[in-house]
Amino acid sequence: MLECSYAQENGNGASELGLRIALPEELERSLKVYHDGVKFGNEMSAIHMAVEFRGGLEPGGPRPDPDRAERYSAIADMLRLNPDLRLPNLDKVLPLPPAILPYWDGEKETLINGAKPVKATSLADIKPSPASLRQGRAHIPDGLVLPDEPQGGHLIQHLHTDATISGFWLAQLAKPYTPKQVAWNAAQVPMYYAQGESFTPPEDITKESGILRFHYLGTPVPKPPAARHVPDWRVPQGVLREIPVPSRDLRSSGLLTAPATGFWHGEVDPAHPLAKVFNQWTRQAYVEEGQPFPDPRDRGLDISPKDIQWQWLDQANQPLPSGRKDITIRNFSP
Repeated sequence: MLECSYAQENGNGASELGLRIALPEELERSLKVYHDGVKFGNEMSAIHMAVEFRGGLEPGGPRPDPDRAERYSAIADMLRLNPDLRLPNLDKVLPLPPAILPYWDGEKETLINGAKPVKATSLADIKPSPASLRQGRAHIPDGLVLPDEPQGGHLIQHLHTDATISGFWLAQLAKPYTPKQVAWNAAQVPMYYAQGESFTPPEDITKESGILRFHYLGTPVPKPPAARHVPDWRVPQGVLREIPVPSRDLRSSGLLTAPATGFWHGEVDPAHPLAKVFNQWTRQAYVEEGQPFPDPRDRGLDISPKDIQWQWLDQANQPLPSGRKDITIRNFSP
């Protein structure tokens, strides 16, 4: 039952299983199960690992490692405050021995943000406004737009007059009734005329076209701020972190070793019998380049690595001048 609970990433199940198998010959697996329990968001697993690395509970346990103990203890504190946390990328900030610990700035949030699951997010490309691409009188600098209501009220002038106020004016046929006239009106764009400047008749307008009027639209004003980026609902809860979309789309089969260091998100085909169990938003892992991807069979899930497609999300720790790696966190900035 505990093995089944552990396979389903139940934190309490992992903690209980780690306790049951804490025998000298299975001590290594016990530590791995507890470590996974921390990934599953279990506070007791983090406390157990902190105690183990402070001095050890079991004969033949890991060598005392105050740095690792401090990190497990800090994570336990954060899990107590937010039991909804899941830390699938724990190996980015706290890998098991013999891996060398990356540099930590001492902030608990750094550990949690580095270990929690992520979601790659991008803003849509910001395209210049059509008016900013026009030339001459029709040009309106990007970032500016005409107001909804013209300053000074609605003004209409005849063709053979001078503009009574500086700003953008729109030429329109007074009474369009043919499809051609309606289409002509729709195709016009605002033109700038300075105060006292004579209106210029459009080249394709003739006496037969109809009566032409110039409607005052005002002067450009700053464009309202774009709609605020609304993050995934799990971001405000603190259980998910948004990151920029990686510079390249890198994918790999679970049978191969990781072609790059960073976070990897795994999925199986939706038609797979265990797809609903495996395809979770927390199905991520921090894997070093050249290292194997997690094998779900190690946790009791009957899924072959060849059935898993892993997608790279970047977020690799960066080397310091000393050569030691730093816990590097790159967040999405809207």
